[in-house]
Amino acid sequence: MKKIKVLVGHPGKQHSLRLAEAILNDSKYELIYATTIYDKKSSFLMKVVKTISSSKNKERANARKSELLEDSQVVTFCSILGLFRIFLAHYDKSQKWFQKMTCYLGDIFGVKIAKYAINNDIDIIITYDTFSEKCYEYIDRYAKKRIIKVMDASAANLSYQKGIFEKDMKCSPEFATKLKQEISYTLNDERQNYYIDEAKRSDYIIAASEFSKKSYISVGVPEENVFVCPYGMNSLNYEERHISKSDELVFTFMGGTRQAKGLSYVLEAFTRLSNKNTRLNIVGKDNLAQDIKKKYRGNIEYWGQQLHSKIPEILSETDILLFPSLSDGFGFAAAEGMAAGCPVVASENSGIADLIENGINGFVIPTHSTVALYEKMLWFVDNREKIQTMSDNAVSTIKKMTWEQYNQKILDILKYITQNENIVK
Repeated sequence: MKKIKVLVGHPGKQHSLRLAEAILNDSKYELIYATTIYDKKSSFLMKVVKTISSSKNKERANARKSELLEDSQVVTFCSILGLFRIFLAHYDKSQKWFQKMTCYLGDIFGVKIAKYAINNDIDIIITYDTFSEKCYEYIDRYAKKRIIKVMDASAANLSYQKGIFEKDMKCSPEFATKLKQEISYTLNDERQNYYIDEAKRSDYIIAASEFSKKSYISVGVPEENVFVCPYGMNSLNYEERHISKSDELVFTFMGGTRQAKGLSYVLEAFTRLSNKNTRLNIVGKDNLAQDIKKKYRGNIEYWGQQLHSKIPEILSETDILLFPSLSDGFGFAAAEGMAAGCPVVASENSGIADLIENGINGFVIPTHSTVALYEKMLWFVDNREKIQTMSDNAVSTIKKMTWEQYNQKILDILKYITQNENIVK
């Protein structure tokens, strides 16, 4: 009996290796994983990268590998372009060229894996949002047999997000220019059509949250073709989670200085708490103008971009995690905060809102609201005795979010697709 051939393709990484590993759990599938950069034993490029890179980049390079996948199950395309994109991600301060390279690479990579799928008799191809339109277009045009196109949507549809961002520019005019720089590719009319087209060309969509699912339904994808599959979480050191030993209450914002993550609301709300013996950590890439930093003074520490291995240490000294994102398909940063025992204040436009029970393990607040964020931050200041219980509840919530659960959900989705499409080998 022949196996059903599934190709998982991503020009970067995200959680694509996790999805590929989930498919390995069912012997009726034959898996191929396609990417740009992968740590194969035979990869001369990776050997060079590890030789000349800093310790940080070596750690990132080592992450481009799965212990479960055989090298023979992995194919690579556009490796030099993929490496250049990584370089731009860390050194292009404006992100303009990084965004252009991301779009360019996604299109070229998409066509290459579409050709591979056609030439290698692939039954199901799973690709990722913002990288899939050219891939699907090529398959629709040239494939002689039906290849089922599944798009894994880690974020809400970017056409849907446009309205959210335009509203934010009115709510936070001081940060409007910054937001435009961050999401300029989202507002471009050509790219808007791209995001709608790739969604409609897909046969099925795997969304990370109810918020993401809603965004795809809004652009015309049938509801029955959109599956919600939350991610799992790696285990953090639960036993050593933070129990405040001082009067200072520590809030942490993991969105760097990105307005798309709700920066202005964090700064404005925290400023109102300046006399409440509180501290704010801002973790992530820091490109905030000095005049804005001077305006929002107080006990604020800008950590800059950190290796992922540093995050548990930061979270161990955090009481509350702030996540007022304008739009976030899931919210790994918030989930990691909960795993480390931090109650989360999250916007309703974030996937993590699916996991939050108000007053139990955090709070869900309206998007674009400084007032709502300030009120919840003040609530924690005034109800410090309740934080430990909420901390325990946050940990309990995330402990249920296992990768084993994610794996089973992926296999359930594939089973439904193969039965619905009558794929028999």
